[in-house]
Amino acid sequence: MEIESRYADVRTRSYKNYQCRNCGLIYVYPDPEEADLEALYSGDDYLDFLFDNPGWRTWVQEKHWLPVLREIENRKGRGVILDVGCPDGLFMDFAGGRGWDVFGIDVNGEMLSLAGRKHGDHVQSGSAYEPGWPEGHFDVVRLCHVLEHLNAPAVALDSLYRVLKPGGILSVGVPIFDDRVFNMFKKLPASKLRKDLVRLLAWMDPPHHLTTWSTRSLGNALEKTGFEIISKSYRSDIFPMIAKLRTRSLFFRVAGIYLRIVGSGVFIEVLARKPVSK
Repeated sequence: MEIESRYADVRTRSYKNYQCRNCGLIYVYPDPEEADLEALYSGDDYLDFLFDNPGWRTWVQEKHWLPVLREIENRKGRGVILDVGCPDGLFMDFAGGRGWDVFGIDVNGEMLSLAGRKHGDHVQSGSAYEPGWPEGHFDVVRLCHVLEHLNAPAVALDSLYRVLKPGGILSVGVPIFDDRVFNMFKKLPASKLRKDLVRLLAWMDPPHHLTTWSTRSLGNALEKTGFEIISKSYRSDIFPMIAKLRTRSLFFRVAGIYLRIVGSGVFIEVLARKPVSK
């Protein structure tokens, strides 16, 4: 079923969004060309976001990574963890500092070089489709802000399921935009805030994101792979990327409080376990 883009004012090229009637996943057709994707993720905008944004780097460590790692540690202790899409190794640094044995993979050669300087052969070229490690190697696999960039997410989840040990945990996080969130943003009057928000939402449209997830579609995909969902948490602080906008609007604070009350958000983190036996 074809659906209208929610971010029509930032649509790019001629991509169309379709929604699966069964699982609810929204996906892009046609797939972007490989050359376009390579240019996108090696471009200055992408690299500037990663490295010229100290506010984001601090926020994500304290407000995002720490609570997730604490929950995993409380459930099963520390062990061997794989970061899928490791950029410059910032998460590896953070988890390693807490006693984890950290590994990372990425498809970007420049990122691999930066991470490899700190973590050596614990960093390898690889993807969610082909992690590059044997079956049952990891206690935890982290897949954060990655799944929405893949055009075959079911294949990726199957591959990551295999490299987890029985009883291992997949930590998967994706942006979500349900109707309540979108309707709040849509009511913003024309202003610099709306302009900044539209610029931010450009990162949610093709070719940046190839799939759009909801709580339901993510749960369906994980359970179909064989995972048992053990927890869900929403983040409503209005994106880690908000630091990029250099604004702390009252609107965003109020929106965050509202979303926590209704049990929703703009980002969901799910912990899912690979069964010990099937």
